Amino acid sequence: GYAWFFGRDACWSALALLAAGEFSVARQVIRFLGDRQDVTGKVLHEATTSGQFHYDAADATPLYLLLVARYLAWSGDRDFVSSVWPHVLRAHAFCLGTDADGDGLIENAGVGHGWVESGPLAGARVTLYLAAIWRAALEGLARTAEVLGEARFAAECWAQAARAGAAVEGDFYDVERGSYALDRRPDGARSWTQTALHAVPVLLGAANPVRARGFLDAVAGEGFSAPWGVRLVPTGDPH
Repeated sequence: GYAWFFGRDACWSALALLAAGEFSVARQVIRFLGDRQDVTGKVLHEATTSGQFHYDAADATPLYLLLVARYLAWSGDRDFVSSVWPHVLRAHAFCLGTDADGDGLIENAGVGHGWVESGPLAGARVTLYLAAIWRAALEGLARTAEVLGEARFAAECWAQAARAGAAVEGDFYDVERGSYALDRRPDGARSWTQTALHAVPVLLGAANPVRARGFLDAVAGEGFSAPWGVRLVPTGDPH
């Protein structure tokens, strides 16, 4: 395995730690990522034990925002969140700057990979996975800003979240197929491979669970399920 620290993995793990009441460990993650934020506001993907940092993931930054928001919701620790608020604002500004086509969704293209880093499923302009995290992060930030008395920022985040939600449903869902796309490619085409990552928008409340019913039925079946867990793609998929 890798003997160093990963930004996105730390955020996902910290979300679980919050549910277990391990607030102090989640604070360490938030502080570590914020203190090592790139000058652009981007959150690191890898931090080696020798002190080298890589900022090559698109999802680490919105996941950081989501984690800060969830931390406040679970802990009520306004003082700590206030202390890292400048990092939050820089991360939010960075994410906004990655929406090159102005559709309200942050992008992978020119920014970095998401959970899928390489292989036949890579190469998207924007993935449903990334779009879902962005929408959930914005809604969480809006609530956080309200608690901190940042009314103007809260209003901006609510508006951005609504726009992102409309883009997710409008750009990624196909009525005839009855499913969400995996991603949108640089040429505008969408790819329809159904993966376990489709669980993320449902988990985060960033997609319509009724529209995702077909996926939920499929992911519970033998194609996705294995004795060791859930496959990224089902056994019948050519990938």
